[in-house]
Amino acid sequence: MTDVSKNAVLKEYETLAGKAAPDGRRRLLRRLGDLFGAGSLASKATSRDLFADVVGRVLEDVPVKVRTEVARRLAADDQAPRKLVLRLAGDHIVVADPLLRTSVVLTDDDLVRLASEQSVDHLLAISRRATLSKAVTEILVQRGDRAVLHAVTGNNGAEFSEAAFDMLVRCAGNDEVLQENLAGRNDLTATVVEWLRPLLTEELTIRLAKADIAASQEGLDRLVMVTAKRIETELMEVRQTRIDASIMADDIRSGVRDLDSVVESLVRADRALDIALVIEGLSEAEGVDVSRLIFRKESGPIAVLCKDIGLGTKAFMAVARLRERRLKRAAPVTRAEIELYSRMSPEEAHRAIRVLKERRKPEKQAS
Repeated sequence: MTDVSKNAVLKEYETLAGKAAPDGRRRLLRRLGDLFGAGSLASKATSRDLFADVVGRVLEDVPVKVRTEVARRLAADDQAPRKLVLRLAGDHIVVADPLLRTSVVLTDDDLVRLASEQSVDHLLAISRRATLSKAVTEILVQRGDRAVLHAVTGNNGAEFSEAAFDMLVRCAGNDEVLQENLAGRNDLTATVVEWLRPLLTEELTIRLAKADIAASQEGLDRLVMVTAKRIETELMEVRQTRIDASIMADDIRSGVRDLDSVVESLVRADRALDIALVIEGLSEAEGVDVSRLIFRKESGPIAVLCKDIGLGTKAFMAVARLRERRLKRAAPVTRAEIELYSRMSPEEAHRAIRVLKERRKPEKQAS
C-alpha cells in the first residue's frame, strides 16, 4: 500500500468515525487495530498521526474491553502513536496496564507525570516495568502503597536515589517483605546497610546458600569487612554532620547567625538530620533525641522544642512541610500542626520543657 493510498484509507475511516453507530465504531476500531498491528499504517509518521486522530475520535464511545484490545496491540509496538499511548495509559487501569508495564514509547517524563497523577493501581503497573529510572522510582516510593513498595524494591531493573532509599528505610520498620527486598538488593547505600546490619550475617548466609556458594566463615568475614568499611564511611559523614550542626548552634547562640535563616536553608537542602541536631544543640531539654522526634507523627513534641528555642512561625512552617514530605502525610495534618504552633506561646513551651527536666532529675540522680 502506498503512502497516498494509506492516507486515503485513513481519511475514509475518519469520515466513518464521525458517522458510525456504537457497534460500527467498535468494528472500525478493531479494523484499525488490525491494520496498525500488521504494519500497514505504522511505517510513516503521517499515517501514525492520522491513525491516532481517527482512533481518538471513537475511543470514548467504545467499551473498556475494546479499548483494552487496542492498548495491548499498541503496548507491543515501538512505533505506536505517542499521543494515543499517553491517552490510553491514563485510562482505566485494565486498559492502561499493558502500556504502563511494557510500552517503550512512554518516556521517563511521561512515567513521572502518570505516576504523579494516576491511581495506585497505575503506580503498581509502572513499578513492574523491566527498567525504572531514579526519577520514576522516587515518585513511586513517594505516592505508592505497600504493594507498590514491595513491587518496586523487588524489581532488579529499578534504580533508586538516596532520597528514595531513605523513604524506603523509614517505611520498612514493621514490613518484613520490604525488609527482605531491601536486604536482597545489590545497590544498597551505606545508610540502608547500616540500618540492616543486625540482619546482615543471617541474610548473607541464606542468600549465599541459595546461590549454591560455599558460605565459609572466611568468605562471610570478607563480605562483612567490605560492608563494615561502607558503614564506617557513613558514620564518619554522620560525625561530620554533628560537628557542623554544633558549630551552627554556637553561631546562633552568639548571634553570628539567625536561627530562622539557618533552619529555612537546611529545609531547602532537605537536611533533616542537621535541623534536628541544631534544635538539639540549642534546646535545654537534655537527653532528648530530636533526630527521632522530628520524624514522629505527633506534632506536640517537635512543636514544643522549636517554640522553646525561639523558632519563628515561618521557619516552623518550612519544617512542618518537610515532615509532611518525609512522613507522607496529608496537607490538612500539616496545617493543623502549623496552627498548633501559632497558638502555642513561648511560656507554654518553656513550662513544658521545665516539667520534662524535673521528671528527668530522679533518672539522673539514680544513674
